Amino acid sequence: MRCRRRSLLKLVAAGSALARLGGSGWARAQAPAPSGPVFRPETYGARGDGATNDTDAFVAMSAAVQAAGGGVIELAARRTYIVGRQRFLAGRATRGDIVAEVLSYLPSRIIFLRELAGGVTIRGNGARLRAADGLRYGTFDPATGRANEHKMPYTGSDIAYPYDAMINLHDIAGAVRVENLELDGNCDRFVWGGQRGDTGWQLPGSGMLIEGCAHVAIDRVESHHHGLDGLQCGSRESFTVSKSRFHHNCRLNGNLRSGANFVATDCDFDHAAKGQQFSAPAGGFDLEAEIAGDPIVAPRFVRCRFRHNRYQGMASDSGDVWGASFDHCLFWSGADHESNPVYLSRPHFTFTACTFGGPLIVLQPNIRDKRLPLFTGCLFTDDPRQGSLDRTVNTDTSNINVSSGGVMFSGCRFLFTRTRLPGVASPRVVFDRCVLVNAPKAYAVISGTYRDCRITGASIDLGNSAQAYFEGRTTLNGRPLPVKVPAHA
Repeated sequence: MRCRRRSLLKLVAAGSALARLGGSGWARAQAPAPSGPVFRPETYGARGDGATNDTDAFVAMSAAVQAAGGGVIELAARRTYIVGRQRFLAGRATRGDIVAEVLSYLPSRIIFLRELAGGVTIRGNGARLRAADGLRYGTFDPATGRANEHKMPYTGSDIAYPYDAMINLHDIAGAVRVENLELDGNCDRFVWGGQRGDTGWQLPGSGMLIEGCAHVAIDRVESHHHGLDGLQCGSRESFTVSKSRFHHNCRLNGNLRSGANFVATDCDFDHAAKGQQFSAPAGGFDLEAEIAGDPIVAPRFVRCRFRHNRYQGMASDSGDVWGASFDHCLFWSGADHESNPVYLSRPHFTFTACTFGGPLIVLQPNIRDKRLPLFTGCLFTDDPRQGSLDRTVNTDTSNINVSSGGVMFSGCRFLFTRTRLPGVASPRVVFDRCVLVNAPKAYAVISGTYRDCRITGASIDLGNSAQAYFEGRTTLNGRPLPVKVPAHA
C-alpha cells in the first residue's frame, strides 16, 4: 500500500544522535527567547489587501533580515498577503535565483532565510499568506508553456512549481518562532501540469520547510492546500509544534525527516490528499529519516489528531526511525478504500490512551527485534461518534491487520459493532488484559496470544483458530477457555 521506499540508514547513526544530546539524555532543550530588529512587509511595498501580489515585498524583506543576521518579522493583523510568482523561461535555461533545473517556469522565493547567527521570529497576528491564482505545478513544455504528460516514473526538468516553501528556513543558530499565521497554498487554483517523480507530483511546494535550525517553536499555525506538504522539517536541538492544524495538502500534512527532540502537542493532521490531484504517501504525518547519518529519535505526539487522510493517518515504514510515542491521540481513517489510521514497521513505538478507528496495519519485519510496538490503554472502535468530522470509517477489512512480527496490546478495548475482530497472523501478537467485542453478525477466526482477556461475539470460530493461544483466565462469551500455549513456549 505504501507507494514509495527509500534505502535504510545505518543503525549506528542513532548512537551519534544520542551523543549529540549530551549528558541530558532525553531532556528537551530550551530555546532562548528570540529578539532583534523588527521588519514589516509594508515597509517594502506590501499591501496586504488580498488582491495585490506582495511577493516582491517579501523577497526584499527577507533580504533585509538576512543582512541583519536575524530579527522579527511582523505581519499586519488579519491581513491577507497574496504571494507566489513565476517567470516563463521559454526554453532558455538559467540558474535564476533558485535552481538550474527549472526550465519551464522559474518561481520566486517568499520568506527564505539561511545560515543566520541570530534568531528569527515570524509574528503572524492572525494574518494569512495566500498563493496567487493560476500558479503552475507539474511538467510543462519549456517552449510553449503547455502542460506535458509523461510515462511515470519521470524525473525530467520541464517542471514548474509555485515556491519551494512559503517559509523556508535553514541552519539558523538562534531561536526560531512562527506564530499565529495561516499559510494557504490555494492548490485548487493551480494550473496543473503532468506528473513528475516516482508517483504523482513530487515537486517542491510546502507551507513550511524548516531544517538544520537549533531551536524551533511553531504555535497556532494553519498550513493547508499546498502542492506538496503542510510542514516539512528536521529537528536539530529542539522542535516543538503546538495548537496548529495541517490539512488538505496534496502529499503530506506533516513530514519529519531527521533529528531528536521533536514534540507536537494539540495539533491536527487531517484530510491529506483529498483533492483530485494528490501524491503518495498521501498521509497525515510521515516519520521517515531521509538525511544520511541523522536518524529520527523518540519524537513525541501529545493530544494530536490524525483524521480522514487519503491513505495513512501516521506512517513510518523506512529509514532509521525508532522510539516514537503517542499520548492521548486520535487516529481515524477516512472513507477511502485504502485509508487506515496507522502504517508502521519501525521498532519501539508506544501508544498510550489513544483512540483508533478503522484498519490498523502494523508490520514488524525484524522478528528478532525485542522492541515491539506497544499499545497501552487504547480504544479500537468502529463507532463513528468517536471520529468527529465526517464520522465515517473504512469497514472493508479487519479492524486490525498485523501481517508479520509482533505487537503488544495491554489493557486495550476493541469494541466493534459493525465489523469483525482483529485479523492477525502471528502468535507474537499479544493481547494482555484486553476486552474484545465482535459485531454480533460478523464472522471471525481469531489468532494471537490472549492473556486474561474477555472476548465476546456470537460468530467467533475457535475450531479454525489454529494460531490462537490462551493464557490465564481468558473467557469467550463468559465461559473460560482452556489454556493453550505455543509448542515452543
